[in-house]
Amino acid sequence: MPKQSKKISKDTGENRVLDLFNRIKKLEAKGINIINFAFGTPGFDTPVSVQEAVSEILRSRHKPLVPLEGLLELRKDICDYIDRTRGFRPELDQIVVGSSVKIMMFTTIAALIKPGDEVITTDPCLPYYKRITEFLGGKVKFAPFLKKNIYKLDIDELENLVGKKSKVLILSTPHNPTGNILSTSEINKLSEIARKNKLTIISDETYSQIILNGRHISPATVDRAKEHTIILESLSYTFNLVGWWIGYYLVPKHILDKLTNVMIDMVSPVPSFIQHAGVKAFQNAEYLIPDVLEKYKKSSRTLIEGLNELPGFKCNTPSGGIHAFPDISGTGQSSLQLTEYLIDKAGIAVLPGDVFGSLGKNHIRMTYATTIENINECLMRLDESF
Repeated sequence: MPKQSKKISKDTGENRVLDLFNRIKKLEAKGINIINFAFGTPGFDTPVSVQEAVSEILRSRHKPLVPLEGLLELRKDICDYIDRTRGFRPELDQIVVGSSVKIMMFTTIAALIKPGDEVITTDPCLPYYKRITEFLGGKVKFAPFLKKNIYKLDIDELENLVGKKSKVLILSTPHNPTGNILSTSEINKLSEIARKNKLTIISDETYSQIILNGRHISPATVDRAKEHTIILESLSYTFNLVGWWIGYYLVPKHILDKLTNVMIDMVSPVPSFIQHAGVKAFQNAEYLIPDVLEKYKKSSRTLIEGLNELPGFKCNTPSGGIHAFPDISGTGQSSLQLTEYLIDKAGIAVLPGDVFGSLGKNHIRMTYATTIENINECLMRLDESF
């Protein structure tokens, strides 16, 4: 039997996330009640207007293939959306419809680096940033995002990491897993570092419209995504299209050919009926986004206030996103030990913070993209456990 490629056989955070997902499914198949706070599943349905629009498309005979860059109508809607939410209007041919941010991140990094190049990102961060980079032959350098329980990016340390082989800077704002948002001054500094060192910023803005306090500012506002900034955004949580796998790339024109050259042999366009779901979501964005946001504000308050009443837990209020990232060092257990304890003894699934990097070792990540009933049940089980 052939050996597995060394590029994909390493024990990484992403492997551990998949292992936990599979473990939850096996326990549930045995009839064991697991409250899942590891993976976000919003406690409300996909908007009826979106469901009805897709049903109509599926019933019709007209189901054309779509171009790689996506439906023209949807791309126009994305231009309007960026104009409203980022304060500048991109050109239509800068927009490419994409699937999940994970796939979009893979194709983008593949378009930008060659073996030996460096990618700079944060610690903690989503584990697949590192996995993708190393799979493509690159090297990852990490700038710290945690300082004594305060979630703040160390920009000076980040700048010190930049070398001759550095090509890409991956940012996440609102940040996953901490929920921090970058300020205008931070974005200006980061953009200047990128410009000066000829880095391309990949800005993961999955939760751009889920802002609990403060204001989302995209790194693309500095160069209007014309020079060195790429936006990747999913519609999953903003419009409650979880599982539909639709998002978009906003790309400078001089990078577009590199990206499409990667995409053309690696990915297929998002199916037309799903793209029509995106069209309907954007058409109704004026009332859909505030409704979704209000629900997340309520669920986040319930979870975070409850966590801070538990002995051994300290949880900052995130500025955005769908996750709490409590410090659990007061429990006397490591993140892995606590994760194992909670799933085995309390029937609660969370992610250990160290899957996101070394600075997450005293944390766990919990999503509040679930029902209020689940949150209250979780808090009750935690109270009984501690």
